[in-house]
Amino acid sequence: MVNIKENNQKETKLEKVEKQKQIKKEQYTRKIWDQIKEKVKIPDLVQLKNNRCECLQFGNTTTPSCQYYEDSETLHCHKCKKTMDVIEVYAVLNNIERSEAIKKLAKQYNIPFGNVDQKQIEIEKKV
Repeated sequence: MVNIKENNQKETKLEKVEKQKQIKKEQYTRKIWDQIKEKVKIPDLVQLKNNRCECLQFGNTTTPSCQYYEDSETLHCHKCKKTMDVIEVYAVLNNIERSEAIKKLAKQYNIPFGNVDQKQIEIEKKV
């Protein structure tokens, strides 16, 4: 009976530690997102005319189907019914996953991310 109770307590402690790790990871990722969104704006990535542009996924439309909303820093496409933030816009433009877009934007805009620190970014820029 005591062994079962001790095992349950150990599992609970392990679960708490894992949960704390996950929370820290999410907070870290959120900081990266926030830093990217502070530095990079949708008009930096997409040419807009009167806050509008063509569909990023299908392109070559006769009329602009995307509307840029500066207050929320989003782009909404009426053609594909998708609302995108700057990270998603970058991902769509480069045909990559959102996670890869975060890494590339962080590197491009000198935001330390994961194993990539500021010194590595500076070294790579010189090369």
